[in-house]
Amino acid sequence: ESEVGTAFEQVHAAGATLENGVRVKCINSSGLRVGIYDAPAGTGTTGDGGFDLEDREEVFIEVRQLSHVWVKAPSGTSGYSVIAS
Repeated sequence: ESEVGTAFEQVHAAGATLENGVRVKCINSSGLRVGIYDAPAGTGTTGDGGFDLEDREEVFIEVRQLSHVWVKAPSGTSGYSVIAS
């Protein structure tokens, strides 16, 4: 479990190559926004794009690099969990 504030943060900055993708679950009533962004290429979610999750909702994203997954809270802080495969 991790916490995030109102600025996008990488789920795992060091990255990891994935076979299938990643499941991100919101574990806080504040909600969570999940985005995909490849910083070196400059492609993916920008601004306020992405998937909005409410408490106990989750999303599975097919992605090869864990460092491309970013999260932020709509306000305050929000908790989330991640399972990568």
